[in-house]
Amino acid sequence: IPEDAWKSNLANTLAAYEITEADFRKFTMEPSVWRSKLTALLGDTIATTAEQVHARHILVATEDEARSLLTLLKEQKSTFEELAAASSSDTQTKDQGGDLGWFARGTMAAEFEAAAFALEPGQISEPISTTYGFHIIRVEEKDANRALSTDQLETARSTAFSNWLTTATASSDIQRSLDADKQTWLNKQIPEA
Repeated sequence: IPEDAWKSNLANTLAAYEITEADFRKFTMEPSVWRSKLTALLGDTIATTAEQVHARHILVATEDEARSLLTLLKEQKSTFEELAAASSSDTQTKDQGGDLGWFARGTMAAEFEAAAFALEPGQISEPISTTYGFHIIRVEEKDANRALSTDQLETARSTAFSNWLTTATASSDIQRSLDADKQTWLNKQIPEA
């Protein structure tokens, strides 16, 4: 956006809400900056490595279908990748032979995760029931101390902030102050019924 158009848009917004630019910054921009800084600060406390597995899966609707696919795998009539591509209902992974990539604990459904972390590389699970359906899992690799990916780190930082915020807002030490000016401004923002 060109600078003059941005300034004009800001002026129109301030006039529409009857607030000053200082109030706009205080009530919209400052909280965003504080949230970013706090997220970064809390993010510095999280681990950058974790136990992880690299796994594939085939997701189907019924246990009978999962057992039929498991029989084909045990009889070596098809490869895991072929069956995932042909039968899995997971559209995000089926074209990659069911490859889920690396994941740490706390990122998958609990039943799925428990089975995946219990398997050794090369092992195939019995059908695992989750809310998504029935999974057959094959673990490709395991690493007890693998570096988290950028996406995993971002998720961990966000989770750390959310956990902190939940704890902080439940605390009796929280003080909320809404003076008369803030209350007047707030009341102007609420449309009349």
